[in-house]
Amino acid sequence: MFEAFISYSRKDKTFVQKLYTALTQQDRKVWVDWEDIPLTADWRQEIYDGIDAANNFIFILSPDSIASTVCREELERAINSKRLVPIVYRDVPANEVHPALTKLNWIFFRETDDFDRSLHSLVTVLDTDLEHVKAHTRLLTRSIEWDHKGQEASLLLRGNDLKSAEAWLTHGEDKLPAPVPLQRMYVGQSRQAETARQRKLLLGVTTGAVISTMLAIAAGIGWYEANQQRIAAVQQTLRAESESARLLSSNGQGFDALMNSLKAGIQLKQASWRDQNQSLETLVVSALQESVYGVREKNRLVGHSGIVYGVRFSPDGQTIASANGDHTIKLWNLDGSLRQTLKGHTGEVYQTEFSPDGQTIASASADRTVKLWNLDGTLRQTLHGHTNPVYTVAFSPDKQILASAGADGTIKLWKPAGELLQTLVGPSNVNPRVEQNKPMNSHHGSPTLESLRGVRYLSFSPNGQILAAASGNTIQLWSRAGKLLKTIRGYNRPVLSVNFSPNGKTLVAASEDGTVQFWTLGGTSLIKQFEGNIVHQVKFSPDGQTVASAGGDTLVKLWNPDGTLLQTLQGHQNGVYEVSFSPDGQTIASASADGSIRIWQRNGISLQTLQGHQGDVYGTVFSPDGRTIASVGADKVVRLWQRNGTPIKILKGHTDLIHGVAFSPDGQTIATASWDSTAKLWSRNGTLLKTLKGHVGRVFGIVFSPDGKIVVTSSGDGTIKMWNRNGKLLKTLRGHTDVVHNVSFSPDGQFMVSASHDKTVRLWSRDGRMIKVLEGHTNWIHAVAFSPDGQTIASASHDRTLRLWKVDGTLLHILEGHTDKVLGVTFSPDGQTIASSGADQTVRLWRTDGKQIAILRGHGDDIHGINFSPDGKTLASASNDNTVILWNLENLNDLAGLLTKSCNWLQGYLRNNPDVATDDRTLCKGIW
Repeated sequence: MFEAFISYSRKDKTFVQKLYTALTQQDRKVWVDWEDIPLTADWRQEIYDGIDAANNFIFILSPDSIASTVCREELERAINSKRLVPIVYRDVPANEVHPALTKLNWIFFRETDDFDRSLHSLVTVLDTDLEHVKAHTRLLTRSIEWDHKGQEASLLLRGNDLKSAEAWLTHGEDKLPAPVPLQRMYVGQSRQAETARQRKLLLGVTTGAVISTMLAIAAGIGWYEANQQRIAAVQQTLRAESESARLLSSNGQGFDALMNSLKAGIQLKQASWRDQNQSLETLVVSALQESVYGVREKNRLVGHSGIVYGVRFSPDGQTIASANGDHTIKLWNLDGSLRQTLKGHTGEVYQTEFSPDGQTIASASADRTVKLWNLDGTLRQTLHGHTNPVYTVAFSPDKQILASAGADGTIKLWKPAGELLQTLVGPSNVNPRVEQNKPMNSHHGSPTLESLRGVRYLSFSPNGQILAAASGNTIQLWSRAGKLLKTIRGYNRPVLSVNFSPNGKTLVAASEDGTVQFWTLGGTSLIKQFEGNIVHQVKFSPDGQTVASAGGDTLVKLWNPDGTLLQTLQGHQNGVYEVSFSPDGQTIASASADGSIRIWQRNGISLQTLQGHQGDVYGTVFSPDGRTIASVGADKVVRLWQRNGTPIKILKGHTDLIHGVAFSPDGQTIATASWDSTAKLWSRNGTLLKTLKGHVGRVFGIVFSPDGKIVVTSSGDGTIKMWNRNGKLLKTLRGHTDVVHNVSFSPDGQFMVSASHDKTVRLWSRDGRMIKVLEGHTNWIHAVAFSPDGQTIASASHDRTLRLWKVDGTLLHILEGHTDKVLGVTFSPDGQTIASSGADQTVRLWRTDGKQIAILRGHGDDIHGINFSPDGKTLASASNDNTVILWNLENLNDLAGLLTKSCNWLQGYLRNNPDVATDDRTLCKGIW
């Protein structure tokens, strides 16, 4: 293991030698490649092994290093798995530096800088979070070895090694370098293997206990002891399975978590001793609960014997077609049952495409042909003409043209009947010699497509007038008639896919350079999102509100079109090559080098996602009748939704982001608080009634008194202002010494409580007198709420805790569990549950005695405002991922209800997946 790997240009070798000497003199073990040798495969792997074995990655910034392809490859290898340490030896333009380095603090080692002082700064960085970084490297090394050796079971973690790794994953989320998907996968697989091993041991112990019990009965002695031994063994396994499920949930392995917790839950339900072990029941139910709310993966389709390169939904959404390295195409039903296998190609099949009417399937293959199939699986026609592997096919929306392209650098346009209309060759296309059946890279390998300058992908615009091609290192736009309209450049590696937005105005492209980029049709770059690993595919959802990407890092990621990450879908065991949206946009299928297709649901089992905001969402609230939801955020508008998520209306008027929102008690007025220093009152139909002006800073919070006569605002100017419904300022409350973030009224309207960045909670009378200051938090207080009975105050702080106080200021409980800033808090209508939200991307539910009862995962970024529906059955949360999530809280602690939800979700998988164990097929018998 090395303390650092140094990446540099050979022109900076003299400086690097000096730096290397200085570090080794301090007993620092450093990996440096001193040889200027040919870039062979063995050399590259040696370099990658050096990077993997180092705790830190030092990049020497100079004009030559940022222009070096080799340095860039080394950097891309390190980005997601190493702590990056940029060192400036020679000044470079910041806009030419890799995005992964520009956001970090640079250490300056220029000739004009003090070398010793800079060296001290470097050593300090290397020593920061040293144990975390060392553990990261150790676990990465072991997980890579496991992966390179075909995921050999004997290399999995066990015992204390496994426990240490799980603890590291749990506590390493907010540290750099962050855990990478391969590490999560390795630990998750280790836990599953350990749980399976414990189950086998349980079976042995149980069988032995049964025999012992029978012998004991026969002998008339020892029956009780034998039975207790059996019960203890069962309980130990349930405890292990539940803990495993919670760790899998927290690390994004929702499907496996649900399977584990479902098994434990069913066994608990059947246990005669269930009522005698309340703590174990709570643990099992809690793990099942967390799994139910966290899972997005619905099914796994397995049956191919090679890499799955492509996956497509039929236009009616009832059929899934997959393209595979085993030379076949498979057609699947939505429940995961295999409908048919299409055979005929003699090479790997890279892509399939349904015709717009759904009656024809086109396939592109390494055997240099395109084949057309009927929906019943019969081969209709084979199209010859390409001289190298065919990578991609696309139908025009009117079905009058079929386009195909591949490694020969040409695009061919065909009539539906198979007649060749035209062959298009762009100026940058070449005709390389391509090795057929060449394996494509996975998440752990180096890119292998760099020599392919053919056409990787085709897509038609929604109106069918433009054909976009991912051609070499460019995007080419062609007219339907075959005229080259535009060549978009800006890539130093091949573009692997390009797709149009549903309105036809925007392109989104994926590249070997690890980026997701958005372009105008004129070639202007709109957004460039760097992923640090090859991105194979990126597509818009049918409504244009979401973008899905498939990467070599095993992940499927969902984005807003503004580049905000919505969600990361984990589960694949190797690189993901393609994603496909169902026609309604609610289901996503992904194809992977692990040989599987995975089916994901946008809304999970017990939640619904509301999309529409074009930026962070800060607040959301239910109307008093529970029929309407209002949400506000960085896009300066108020969005009104029906309870079922249907958009109603957008209210415009503020000139800066809106941070707070509230309904009046009669539900007829909506109040908003904005960073434009104003608050506004709106009628429920969207008419602007009043603008409240008076604050000299941003307005963060707003609330109505329970009788609806007073509106209270809180501001960055450190004050709280009280207004009547006509907009007249009644009183200004002073006392806080920093931003006042939030105010809440007591249910009887006689008191107010406020939360501030000055780390205090303050209690006020209705007439504005400050009654008490509650102190104890060690960082900003972001939110505060009264319980429905008015006897308890809850406060949420950046110190990662919630505190519960009596009204007289007595501290009742400190609620610990969030791993980052706590940003929101609210009580359920019956006062029995407290909900909190945080920058750790979780919503947590607590009992009033401070006991955590649930963790809800689903957002992809910080979660701000949260609010219960009046009936307490739904919780709404607002997030920086631009969405509001509605969480269905029915059956929250009901084992039977949770088991029913789980079994319904897994029904297709348990019945149709051939890898399901025989015993597990009947797991839900009696529940369905």
